[in-house]
Amino acid sequence: MFLRRRRFLLALAMSPVYGVVIFGSLSLFRSNFKILPSTQRFA
Repeated sequence: MFLRRRRFLLALAMSPVYGVVIFGSLSLFRSNFKILPSTQRFA
């Protein structure tokens, strides 16, 4: 019972963290893509 509750709280706490990480990485990638268009050659 305690393990299940702890796992649920862990998932609940990590959910917004993953959302922030995904959103941050996406915005960072877009900003880098705008600032450095020269990366298109290497990609």
